[in-house]
Amino acid sequence: MNPMHDTEFQARGSDGLPAFQHRLARLTAALDILPDKPEETPDSALRALWLLAGGVPLSIHAAAETPLPALSAAQLDALDALIARRIAGEPIAYLTGRQRFMGLELLASPDALIPRAESELLGLAAAQKLRAMAADATAAAPVVVDVCCGSGNLALALAHAVPQAQVHGADISDTAIALARDNTRQLGLESRVTLHVGDLLAPFGAAFARRVDLLVSLPPYISTAKMDTMPHEIVGHEPHLAFDGGPFGV
Repeated sequence: MNPMHDTEFQARGSDGLPAFQHRLARLTAALDILPDKPEETPDSALRALWLLAGGVPLSIHAAAETPLPALSAAQLDALDALIARRIAGEPIAYLTGRQRFMGLELLASPDALIPRAESELLGLAAAQKLRAMAADATAAAPVVVDVCCGSGNLALALAHAVPQAQVHGADISDTAIALARDNTRQLGLESRVTLHVGDLLAPFGAAFARRVDLLVSLPPYISTAKMDTMPHEIVGHEPHLAFDGGPFGV
């Protein structure tokens, strides 16, 4: 546990515990954490929400690296409201508006699926192949296409990992692309990442023929029939367009 200011523990809950421990006990008893978000624990969630209530929105990963400030009475009330929303199933990434992916601190919102840690496996494998391409001094800068790019997490991670690459991302959702553009600007990658609105490969016409060196995708993969069996935290908050893969999934 990271060091915190002593004043954080001056306020006490109804059970007499210091403010942080009182709320941690509440989260530990009530929070239902999904296995696809292994980075979240009651402690890490509370740290992120504590910082958010204090006016510092950070991902769970970044919050773990940041000392916690003392909160005023009004901020503690705001924290309790955030805790209630999290216990009710609202994803932590949507509450904080932040999610880390392959070391990048990204903006997150209900306009796009929350990047998962398991998706980093694809990102790491793709980055390895891309670095090998970029190492060839006789070849042109490698061109990458990310289909169903969502918030831009994979496209941006590859552009960040391999500075020689020119990356294109596409998504059928214009609001997801708007979020991806915000992430692109935040990371200063506008000169190497271009984003397109369109279904699958539709945005990539003849100009891309024989020019794409690497194609990556995290498409919708859940069959429609399975949607009703998924946790409410996912189907009740994340965009169905991002994971409903139709009758057979992908």
